[in-house]
Formats: sequence, structure tokens, C-alpha cells
Amino acid sequence: MTDLSIHYSSVKEYKKKLLKEELAHFDAAVKKSFFIYKKFTEFFHNKNILDYGCSIGFTSWAFSLFCKSTHCYDPNPNCEFVFRQNNNNNEKLKWVDVKTLQNTHYDTVFIYGVHNGHPHPHKLIEEFVNSVSFDYLIIGDSDAKIDDNSSKFDPIEKKRRIISGQSAIYTYSLHSISLTHIDDCIPKVSNLKILRREHDLLFPSQGFTGQLKQQDQKNIIYVCKKL
Repeated sequence: MTDLSIHYSSVKEYKKKLLKEELAHFDAAVKKSFFIYKKFTEFFHNKNILDYGCSIGFTSWAFSLFCKSTHCYDPNPNCEFVFRQNNNNNEKLKWVDVKTLQNTHYDTVFIYGVHNGHPHPHKLIEEFVNSVSFDYLIIGDSDAKIDDNSSKFDPIEKKRRIISGQSAIYTYSLHSISLTHIDDCIPKVSNLKILRREHDLLFPSQGFTGQLKQQDQKNIIYVCKKL
């Protein structure tokens, strides 16, 4: 396993290009990626991965520090716009379109919370699994109460400064809202074999005002193999 401390200088350098309003989001994304790497090293170390539903790509950038290659995709065009302001496509980190991700084989796909943006979440995941070639899927979401989970979709929480002098609303979800718990979603996906389920995982604080505190922000991760 890579000693993550060797990447701290890269993290510090990357932060120099960000606006003050983006720093908390970036810090949380890096800590989350490092947490996932340490917990599930065998699925990320020197692997070709896809970060699907990546928002503006902070998590993807952090994954690219220790993965062989990292492709990232989000259906929101504003997210792609912000990603390209902060990154240049290269062999280690690349934003891809739907055609590319459907014609590439990945060792591991990482998805977090995407099912919450679809009215039929297990169908969304099943269609995704059918259309993308990969070996393993690491998929998760916060283990929040419905009242807490609904706050994730507050439009005010989605507003981020993206370029100096400008701001935009970009959501992390796929449009319509579902509050389906991940445990009510993943076991229904017929083309995945669940290898293990990790629960009560404490990710680093997201750093956003009004959200759950770190000690309350438990998460569930499923490790699945494509059938």
C-alpha cells in the first residue's frame, strides 16, 4: 500500500489554484478518497478505475494519486466545466464521455450516493452495470435518517463559487430525488454479487455548514463483483 503522506505536497500544491469557498469541499474529498483507499486498497492501488457521479472531480483527482488511471464522469455539464478549469486530461486523470466509459474496461468503479438522484435507484445501478465493463464496484452512501438525508438536496448547499467572479448551481444528483436507503437498493440489483458490506464507517467531516457532524456521519459501503 502506498504511504499516503508522500502525496501531501501534491495536495498542498493543488489547493493553491482553488478559491477559498472550495477548500472545505476539496479537503473533505481528499480525506474521503484516502479513507476509501486505505480501507479497500486492493481495489484501488495501481488499478484502472472509474469515479462515476464524480461531481467536480476532487475525489477523482485524489484517487489519481495512487491509481494507475482514473476516469471520471458526471452527467451535469457544470461539473465537467469546473473539472476542466482545475485539471488537464492526462494518462492518470481524465474526464470521459458516456461513449468512452462504455468502451473501456475498469478494474474498479467507485460510486457514492448516485442512487439518490433517481426515482428507481436499483434500476439505475442495474442499467449502469449492464452498460459498463468492470470487475468490481465499490458503492456507498451515508447511513442517514430520511430527515437528515433530505438536506443533501437543499439548493443552497449546492451553490459553489467555481471561477473567480462567478458562481453556479450544480447538483451532485441525477435530477429527481429518491431517499431510498442503499440497503433497499443494492440487494435488488440482479447483476451484482455482494462480496461484503461495511457499515458505521466514519468519513472525515464534509466541512459544510449545517450538515451532520463527523461523529454522526456514518456511511455504508458495498463491495460487489460484476456477474
